[in-house]
Amino acid sequence: MNKTLIFTATYNERSNIEVFCEQVLSLSSHYDLLVVDDNSPDGTGHLLDRLASGNQRLHAIHRPRKLGLGSAHKLAMQYSMQHGYHTLITMDADLSHKPEDILRLEQALIDADFVIGSRYCEGSTTDYRGYRLFISVIANRMSRSLLGLPVHETTSSFRAFRVNMLKLLDFQEINSNGYGFFMESIFRIHQAGFRCGEISTNFRDRMAGTSKIPRYEIFAGITNLLRLFLGRVFSLPVENEPTKVFPVCCFCQSPFTVVKFPKKAAEDNRPMNFQCTSMDHGSKPLVVQCLVCGLSFSPEGVYDSTLDTLYEEVVDARYIRDQAARQRTFALAFDRIEPLLSMTPGTMLEIGAYCGFFGREAKLRGWDYVGVEPSHWSVAYARESLKLDVRCGTLKQNYDELSGPYDVIVLWDVLEHIRDPMDLLVDVRRLLKDSGVLVLSTLDMDTWFPRLMGSRWPWIIDMHLFYFTHDTLEMMLNAAGFRLEKIEKYTHFAYIRYIFDKFAALFPSMLRPLILLLRLFVPAQAIIPFRFGDIRTFVIRKELSVAARGEVTSLKKTGYDKPWK
Repeated sequence: MNKTLIFTATYNERSNIEVFCEQVLSLSSHYDLLVVDDNSPDGTGHLLDRLASGNQRLHAIHRPRKLGLGSAHKLAMQYSMQHGYHTLITMDADLSHKPEDILRLEQALIDADFVIGSRYCEGSTTDYRGYRLFISVIANRMSRSLLGLPVHETTSSFRAFRVNMLKLLDFQEINSNGYGFFMESIFRIHQAGFRCGEISTNFRDRMAGTSKIPRYEIFAGITNLLRLFLGRVFSLPVENEPTKVFPVCCFCQSPFTVVKFPKKAAEDNRPMNFQCTSMDHGSKPLVVQCLVCGLSFSPEGVYDSTLDTLYEEVVDARYIRDQAARQRTFALAFDRIEPLLSMTPGTMLEIGAYCGFFGREAKLRGWDYVGVEPSHWSVAYARESLKLDVRCGTLKQNYDELSGPYDVIVLWDVLEHIRDPMDLLVDVRRLLKDSGVLVLSTLDMDTWFPRLMGSRWPWIIDMHLFYFTHDTLEMMLNAAGFRLEKIEKYTHFAYIRYIFDKFAALFPSMLRPLILLLRLFVPAQAIIPFRFGDIRTFVIRKELSVAARGEVTSLKKTGYDKPWK
């Protein structure tokens, strides 16, 4: 018999979830129930585990924090395809949708590929009143009219899909992660020529608890609607390719990953593309995002297998020419972190020392400094020109010769380049004193500038393998036995002409002549600070209680506890 997967996402639904599970699973023996819980503070996840232990048809996936309704529904779609289901039905867990209506929804799929339970077609009713009803009616009428949709409802999660249809569509390309996901998914189904249907429903107010729809979702929904409308009017192409399958998440081992940024204009990697001052922005790596833990990364096997060699061969003359700007960057960074170290100058290890400009600043301030760096050229410069103790190679290659433990270990713009950052963090922890401090700067995608730029964000480059947010970085730090203590601003200084060159490399080719022309009118030696918030400094300490339990291990050696099971 064809199996059907019923799916719901939960956050603080402890008051409803037990009744919901009982009612859904009692409808038919060929129904399985999948619940994705976003670490509900009220204990919904723990209750789900107890219920699942007594029922093999109930499956719970636990995510570490709120990652959005859209990503939860994408996860359910992947789950239904990977586990061979014939039908996927999605709904809310608050019992606003009657579980018995699942049977009618599934029956309607006989004549359609997609069916939605509508609050606004003939025969439907809703408990919405006042402001909520007004907003809901206007939103659904606008989306139906502007997008030419054949259904009266676009924002309800009560839906049925033929799984074979899902296999022919790529929902990974939908950027909406909130309630806008529901509208955009119908638009894509309709645009692809699949049959859409609807049934009338009696929408009830939630059985317990309060609505959790944030106000900003209204603004996001309007923005998304206008984007889709303009795409329809100007016949912009909508990608409808078969769903792609990617490797498991390198952190939590979840098999549910989706495209965050597609690969673009692949070119042969050259050492010059791995310079700190590289202007190569034409080539973009494939970046995927885990739907369970939220980590974004370039999958192993996609990036260049000769990465280590490319770093070893880097020569970056411009970095030396611009050293006055670099020195101001590191002096300000030191000014910001020094009060947070809570210690007099002691021993310091820098991983990814490059040409040694931060090391020079550390020596000037009285620190006993040593660095490691894979680039042969930059190590030679640091040793010969700055007289610094910088070892050639990776941390792993130099580990046995380093005379730790150290008071402070620093990584400036390094972690995003590492094949296995978890393994590196474990080694760093072993080299730190119990009272030691780890300071690192890295990308933070969950800020305004990356959101604004999208796939044009300048830090989506081949040499970056991981794209952190504050949450995913803290998740990895905690797993490695660290505690995030403070987040500081990170300010770069650069020659203004370098910034113009960056803009010329980033923007469409038609704008480059104008940008380069304007560049001629700025002072050649002018240095300015700039900060877009997408690179931040993190001050971190050892979590000593973890070490006492002996729980710090490398991902590659033992794997990480799988929260998606």
